Amino acid sequence: MLYPVESCAWGTIAMKITDGLRIAVDHLREALAADVPGKECAWAERVVSNLAGVARELHEHADTAPGAEGPLAEGDVTRPTLARQSDALRREEHNLLEEIGTLRTAVREAGRAFQCSSGRTGNDETLVSGGVPDFGSIRRQGEELAQRLEKAEETEESLVLESVNTDIGVGD
Repeated sequence: MLYPVESCAWGTIAMKITDGLRIAVDHLREALAADVPGKECAWAERVVSNLAGVARELHEHADTAPGAEGPLAEGDVTRPTLARQSDALRREEHNLLEEIGTLRTAVREAGRAFQCSSGRTGNDETLVSGGVPDFGSIRRQGEELAQRLEKAEETEESLVLESVNTDIGVGD
């Protein structure tokens, strides 16, 4: 976790970017953990919405990270090791965006397996096609995604700190 560093602009920029992603991941976890039985359509809609929020935050983060205001902008990415690690992190973020899309599709398909009807309770949901979707598997995939997002965030924080804190000066 990054803590604000008043003497460095990157500290507050990195916090702002990762806080939005962290909040989106927390909302996704809450949506995944919600009760499913009898509320399949609402659950699927909520998870899809939260996945969209995570994708938006990650996409925004990926767009700004290499730029002038990204958390790695003021770091020393001219060092080959840090440059390679930074490139690997960007590839991981791209892979995570693809996985978010794949999971959104799976959740939508699970929701489509149920037909939402406006019965007396307003929450009646009927299975309309195929077998019962494996909501447990979807939850596990979502949790694994959340863990990978957190790992990528920790990796980036570590890179930023290593980049800024490394002193490669000549003989003191």
